[in-house]
Amino acid sequence: MIKNIFTVLKKPFPFNQFRYSGVLMGAMIFLVLAIFHPFGLHSIPPARRYLIELGFGFITFAVVLANTRLLPVLFPRTFAEERWKVYKEIVQILYNILVIAVINTVFMSICGFLLIDLLSVSVFVFYTLVVATFPVFLLILIKYNLILKQNLKDAAAINFAILGGAAQRKPDGDQVLKFSGQSEGDYIEVESKQILYIQSQRNYLEFFYTLHDTIKSTLIRATLKEVESSIKNFDNLQRCHRSYIVNIDRIASIDGDSLGYTLHLDIIDNVIPVSRSYTKLFRSKFIKR
Repeated sequence: MIKNIFTVLKKPFPFNQFRYSGVLMGAMIFLVLAIFHPFGLHSIPPARRYLIELGFGFITFAVVLANTRLLPVLFPRTFAEERWKVYKEIVQILYNILVIAVINTVFMSICGFLLIDLLSVSVFVFYTLVVATFPVFLLILIKYNLILKQNLKDAAAINFAILGGAAQRKPDGDQVLKFSGQSEGDYIEVESKQILYIQSQRNYLEFFYTLHDTIKSTLIRATLKEVESSIKNFDNLQRCHRSYIVNIDRIASIDGDSLGYTLHLDIIDNVIPVSRSYTKLFRSKFIKR
């Protein structure tokens, strides 16, 4: 049982970088306080009361914004989605709760609602973590299982469509991709149907394609954004990740996990990830709903 729990804690989990999460949480805290006026707030004159309640909302907003937007910038490897795990999501949420609780305690003291010292703050922090850990753990596990179940279901449906021929598209003909890189002499000309995938590697793109039944690759100094503008009319070439463009006609099968999908191509062993932001698009290309 314990071994299974630790296994799940190390599973991949989608990192939430929802742009407006801090605003929504801050607004929600303010509205709850403004409606119910807990902690003796009801005895304060309205003008000062709403100002204090707005302060609680702003603290929540600032903490969530810093932890979801600023920390990933300062520590990109730690917060990279491919490195994000279930246990990291739990720790981050508990950290948010803890920081918000501590700052709010200090804020209440400044406003004259509470007299604090090191011992009382330590006890408060301890009980906050004890009370919050189990529900946070449970909610994250439920979310993980729901995401995983949905992605596995979609992957199975897509595989059925691929194997059953329902996902076969009308051929694009002999469309040729002609692309020039940033450096002199960087140029590639290849039929789109020969392309397997394009991978971004820092300031370079690596094109993987077939030539006379042999897998070839060409490295060009450029960005995925630059090549995307050149493939607008190529229905078979699709962005699927911040680092990948894939030829959807070369997909042999799809696996699902909590982060999205992984693609297996027909004649190459490399696995191509599909990030969360592109899962809906991929479903639409294979599953008619």
